[in-house]
Amino acid sequence: MLTYSNSNKVMEPSTISKNGASRKSYTRRGNLLTVLVCAMIALFCASCSSSTNIAKGSLNPLKGQEKVNVVLDFSGTLDEWELTQRNAGEKRAQLLSERNEQLRIEAYKLLIEKMNNVVQRKRFTVGNYPNAKYTIYVQVKDLKHGTHLGFNSAVTADVSFEKTGAANPMAVVTCYSLGRYSYYIESWASRTAVAFGYLGDNIGKVILKNLK
Repeated sequence: MLTYSNSNKVMEPSTISKNGASRKSYTRRGNLLTVLVCAMIALFCASCSSSTNIAKGSLNPLKGQEKVNVVLDFSGTLDEWELTQRNAGEKRAQLLSERNEQLRIEAYKLLIEKMNNVVQRKRFTVGNYPNAKYTIYVQVKDLKHGTHLGFNSAVTADVSFEKTGAANPMAVVTCYSLGRYSYYIESWASRTAVAFGYLGDNIGKVILKNLK
């Protein structure tokens, strides 16, 4: 028995059956390959979402503290970016200034919130406590604002653990944090601030690792 094909060729039914099975096999393999590629990308993104080195120095003096001060410094990054935009006009400069202030507020809030979620296991609280005996000084070194429906925000910061008023820090560490899924957020300030939440979580983990 012969079967007609639109290509004006004839094929045995058994051959058609084999070809059909072969196409299904290719489809399954293609689906499996897609899943594997997606899994690898997810693992890569997870591994790149944060990077924290072990602190150089000792955090032992923080033992027994009830409150630790935290300072977030944007000098050299956000402030310079703002100043370079002043050529756009007074109204534009005012808008940028207000937007940057919103970022400072939201970034500090998330930084403290996420850090406290971790360090309170060690029975002390971090926050705006200028009279505290010790200070965690977070100096922003590089800041990526990300784009809406494009790229995530990210921050790199040098973190110093200091006795308040002392000339030299007890310990220092550099942290990189990616604001995962922040690209969903349209607001420039809120999107950028997400990275500081992850930064707070990373700093908290540094404290747990080094506070023995």
